[in-house]
Amino acid sequence: MESKEVSFLRTLKSQSRKMRISDELVLILEKRKKTNGYVFMTYYKEPFTKPKLARLVNEFKIKTRCEIQWTLMDLRHSFAVNYLRSGGDIRKLQYSLGHENIYDTKRLYSEAIIKADSKTVELSPFEIGS
Repeated sequence: MESKEVSFLRTLKSQSRKMRISDELVLILEKRKKTNGYVFMTYYKEPFTKPKLARLVNEFKIKTRCEIQWTLMDLRHSFAVNYLRSGGDIRKLQYSLGHENIYDTKRLYSEAIIKADSKTVELSPFEIGS
């Protein structure tokens, strides 16, 4: 089976892009979609949407009594910083995040990388932006 791609549509803050996914993931997603028509479903067998994800994250934070204030965007930033800290290429990150130019990516993440590299202890993903 040949490699396939997943498409991300353009939004107000990011460009459209296509990313390659593994053959194993292609098989999993195809099987899941054939089963019920959607790849991601809620516990109640409804299509998973952004508002439902945000509600789920908020419920999680309440139930776990999470004292750290974070949002879904913090998870994206955490991914980006950890990717760069582990030796990832900033141009590949730019493409993955959908930034139209490299300057946005550098502006957002270069300072976080410098701060993270200057600390000797391992940072929590939620401490990186502070």
